Amino acid sequence: MSAGPYFATYVEDLEQNKISILEQQLNQDKKDYVNQLQKLYDRNAEAVDKIKVHQPRSRAYDALQLIQHFDEFLSDQPLNSMIFTDPDKLLESADLVQKLYSISQELSKEKFSAVQARIGHR
Repeated sequence: MSAGPYFATYVEDLEQNKISILEQQLNQDKKDYVNQLQKLYDRNAEAVDKIKVHQPRSRAYDALQLIQHFDEFLSDQPLNSMIFTDPDKLLESADLVQKLYSISQELSKEKFSAVQARIGHR
């Protein structure tokens, strides 16, 4: 009967060893996961940087398009842009007109009333 305390201690030691091994495996898995994430980030960093570079260009191009279309409304000529003449581009045209209308409302009514009316009519 004296083997009982030794057996209990032996079982506790086995359990503690298993716990230690599992904790070590968990820590190693954490390190591997962090390393894998870092590698993925490094591989995609160039693409992310290119996207960041192209976003301002895209916004600048969109602003240029708005200015060109606004200029078209400033003239007394009929609208000739494909976006306004092509029936298949009706939704795109509506979106553009809404943006131009919003911009025109911020301008002086005395100077730009004709443009505001043309855009509003459209």
